Amino acid sequence: MEGVNLNRLIEEQRKLARAVVTSDSKKRFEHIGGCNCSAYSDMLFCAVVVVDRSFKIVDKSVEEMEASFPYIPSFLAYRELPVIIKAYENLRIKPDLLVVAGHGILHPRRIGLASHLGVSLSIPSIGVAKSLIIGRVDGSKVYVGKELRGFVLSTKNHAKPIYVSPGHLIGAGTALNTVVKLMKKHKFPEPIAIAHSIAVKAKNEYKSEHKEE
Repeated sequence: MEGVNLNRLIEEQRKLARAVVTSDSKKRFEHIGGCNCSAYSDMLFCAVVVVDRSFKIVDKSVEEMEASFPYIPSFLAYRELPVIIKAYENLRIKPDLLVVAGHGILHPRRIGLASHLGVSLSIPSIGVAKSLIIGRVDGSKVYVGKELRGFVLSTKNHAKPIYVSPGHLIGAGTALNTVVKLMKKHKFPEPIAIAHSIAVKAKNEYKSEHKEE
């Protein structure tokens, strides 16, 4: 964390959060993107996949990059955004919606990775995370103060739930309904599950190639 000015980044996050739109820009998505990053040492491996409505992969991009920012809870975008954007820009078919392994507005400053990415790319986005960093759970809803920020969703028996929140250019209800429709056989929605598998494969190939170094 040496050299990281968190106070400056907090102010930047608060400014970015004012650009987040949590109302629907569209309700039908033909091509849905999923992104996931996997880390090994200081390396990040990111996969962005684009699927159609039947979950068929129509495009994908995999990138690796040395992390230039440490892992700090609530500042994940500063670590992962560069490699995600690099992978996204290499897609031939851009998605109508991006489903992100990370939080949307369910974040201390309403600008989790999914929201930060959505604003940066001007694309509808949804955050899907495996743990809470803020919020009060009331049934299936998660509140911060009196504001509904997201939902708890149990997707597999005997597994911990996931947390869904709007990222950008999408309403809370549409975000939840969309994620439910994207569930297949994994804990996470299918586009993220596919991206995770590809990112982990890239990481493992890197580890195998560098195991003697």
